[in-house]
Amino acid sequence: MSTTQKIRPHKSDEQVTFDAQFIVTKRDGTQQEFDREKIRIAILSAFTAADIDPNGGLDSLVSQICKKCKAFAVENDWKISVDEIQDIVEFQLMKSNYTNVARVYIGYRHERDLVRKGR
Repeated sequence: MSTTQKIRPHKSDEQVTFDAQFIVTKRDGTQQEFDREKIRIAILSAFTAADIDPNGGLDSLVSQICKKCKAFAVENDWKISVDEIQDIVEFQLMKSNYTNVARVYIGYRHERDLVRKGR
C-alpha cells in the first residue's frame, strides 16, 4: 500500500477523537506516545523559515493534521511512524493555502534525510 493511500483512512475525521493516545515509532525503532506539540513546533518552524505569518490558522492546521494522524493510527493497530506523520504533514500543507510553507517543510525534511544517510 502506498503512503498516499495510507494517509486517507476509511474512517471519517469526525469518528476520530483525541480520547486515547496512540504510539509513534521513531526512526531508531523506539516508541513513544504521540505528542501534538511536536507537530505544532515543526509547522511553526516551517512558517517562520518561510517568513509567513499563519494568521491564526496554525491551531486549525495542527488539529487537521492530528486528526489525520489519529485516523491513520486507528487503521494501523494504534501505531504510526515518524515518516508517516511527516507524509501527512506534507500532504495537509500542500492541500492548504500554505504551499510555500510546505516547500520549506519538504526541503528541511529532505536535508535531514541526507544528513541521516551520511552518518
